[in-house]
Parts: sequence; C-alpha cells; structure tokens
Amino acid sequence: MNGLNKIWEFGSKEPIQRIGILFLTVGIISLLSWVYKENLDLNQILNPEYFPQKRDGFFFHLFLYFLPIGFLLSWGYFLLLKIKRWVFYKKPSGEKLIFKDNLSAFSFATTIHKPLFEKNQMSFGIIQEVIHNNNSIQGFLVQLANSEGTTLVAGINDKYQNSLGKNDLVYWGFVSPSKEHFKFEASGYILALLEPEYDVDKKEWLIAKDLTK
Repeated sequence: MNGLNKIWEFGSKEPIQRIGILFLTVGIISLLSWVYKENLDLNQILNPEYFPQKRDGFFFHLFLYFLPIGFLLSWGYFLLLKIKRWVFYKKPSGEKLIFKDNLSAFSFATTIHKPLFEKNQMSFGIIQEVIHNNNSIQGFLVQLANSEGTTLVAGINDKYQNSLGKNDLVYWGFVSPSKEHFKFEASGYILALLEPEYDVDKKEWLIAKDLTK
C-alpha cells in the first residue's frame, strides 16, 4: 500500500496534476463506454481501425485526447517541467556592470529598483547623511533606489556604524513605517555595504561587507 500511496502522491501533488487526474477519469469513462458499445477486446482497443469515427458521438472521442493529456498533466507533469527548462534554458551571460563611482551606480539602480517595505526583504540605497547626536552616530539617512520618486528612510547598525559614511551603497532592511518623523518614511537596519558592481544574471549587487555578522 505504501508503494501505491507514493505513486498516487507523485501524480497528485500539484493542483495542475489533480486537474490532469480529472482528465484521466473522463478519458477512462469515455474509453469504457466505447468498449462496451462496440464490445471490443484488448487487441481491438489498441487498433486504430476500431477507433471512433466521425459519425460516432462526441463523448466517445474524448478518450483519444483526454487520456494522453491527463497522463501528461498528472504523472507526466515533472517531465513536462524538465522539458520546459530544457527548451527555455538560457545560459548565464556572466555580464557585470561596473560603475565608476557610487553615485553612478545609484543613478542606474533607480531605473531598476523599487523600495520593499516588507520583512525579510532588502532594498538598495545610498547613505545621504550621517545623523549625529552629542558627537556620536545615532543613525543614517538613506535614500532608496526608486524609479517613481525619492524615498528616504532611517537606517541603523550599531556594530558597524563607524564603518559607514555618506555616499556608501547599502542594502537596507525594513523594520517599521515612520508615523511621526516627517523626514523619512520608514526605519530599518543597514544589512550590507556594497560595491558599485551589478551582476546582470543574478540581479544583485556585489557585497563588500556583510554587516549582519
């Protein structure tokens, strides 16, 4: 029974596979109806000469299409995925964009990025201002790359704050929206210091230093 359960689970994991099983079911009913109507034996079932003709009812033709479609969508689903990956496989170009300075990199980033105000998501930004309080660093004003306008947020990193400065490129992670401070829209952590180098295939920036460790 365990073996049968595994076979069933393999063919019915995904919603599209369950749709395939419905196709199979209709196809089997159609086939059995045709076999019963024509009183066919096994050899005749497999012989195209005994397949339904144009004069026969539409339902009797369904098994010719629903059985292969249903099998491919259910137990053949993962084979279809592999074929799709093979057909649409694109070899990585290895292209990397290296900018002359951080400002040029940020200017490019504003054309491809938008801020992500969600937990466990990173946004690309540049430090616009170091915020001091009594001669000590309190935090940073970070401008996030945004193709739709200017987005300013507050960023902190107590452990590495002395390693950060104005015009540094960073990854910023959202913590909470700002409801009281007029100057920035949200607060978050500065997660990484970046180089002005963009990997086109991976769609990510080169990390100079991970600031979470």
